[in-house]
Amino acid sequence: MRMIAPDEAGALYIDHLITATKTDHRYQSPDLQVPFVNKNTENHWLMLLEMSGKNTGYCSGILDRNSKE
Repeated sequence: MRMIAPDEAGALYIDHLITATKTDHRYQSPDLQVPFVNKNTENHWLMLLEMSGKNTGYCSGILDRNSKE
């Protein structure tokens, strides 16, 4: 995880941060945070949205990133 702070001084409070969680690859849930999970799935709602031509831009980053790998 990388955090970039602004130039001005201040405080940053982080609560409920889990940095090492296991991802169950059996569930078809690729998203912006875990695009590598079942990246070749064709029946996840993000993929269906992309194929429907009604992509609002949310899943285009996921699909673009997966196609480069």
